[in-house]
Order: sequence, then C-alpha cells, then structure tokens
Amino acid sequence: MRREVYFNLNKHVYSIRAKGHKVSYAYTVRVDNPTFVVRAGGRATVLRDRQKNVHAFLKGEMQTLDEVPSVEGLRQVKYDPYKAGYFYDVLTLEPVHEAEYAILVLTDDSRPRVYVKG
Repeated sequence: MRREVYFNLNKHVYSIRAKGHKVSYAYTVRVDNPTFVVRAGGRATVLRDRQKNVHAFLKGEMQTLDEVPSVEGLRQVKYDPYKAGYFYDVLTLEPVHEAEYAILVLTDDSRPRVYVKG
C-alpha cells in the first residue's frame, strides 16, 4: 500500500499516513518508488502566513528501519518552501520529482535528511 511520509515538526519524527490519517511514526524510513509531492495551496499559505503546515511529503511503498543504512553514493534532497516549490538536489539545485528509492533519517540533533537513488 502506498503511504505518505513527512517530517513532523512538533514531535521531531517522521509521520506516516495512509488515506490522510496518521498510522505510525518512525525515525528512519525507506520509501521505494517515491514521488515528491508539494501542494501549491499549502505552500502559498506558508509564504503568506510565515507558519509551516503539512503540504510537502513523499509518497510510495514504505518500510520503517531499525538502523540507519549507508547513504554513501546517494544524493541528498531537500525541501524549503521559502526557496522553491519543489524538492531539490542540494548540490545541483535541480528539481527532484521521483526516484528509485529514498532513505529518510534524522541527524543526532533531530534534523531531517532525505537521500535518494535514481
């Protein structure tokens, strides 16, 4: 089943939802065949009100992981509503809309990081 995953700013974990309802939380997630979704209306609200809301997420087949896998050789992807209306490669700044798979991890200080292959 395809699920959606996003970083939960209040709980400092990844929230996983199905059909619009939260089903679980995780610190490390692998998403196979992800699509990177940014809802334009939600982003417009963030830009107008300067208050974040859930409007950007990854959608795909997902599994939670007990340990952080190696991200060596993967590209880092980021989303910042104030810089762009899409997820982008942190080195090239090119838009990223889909990938073979994505690894979502938290740094030691609970900052979200997304790495992709493909």
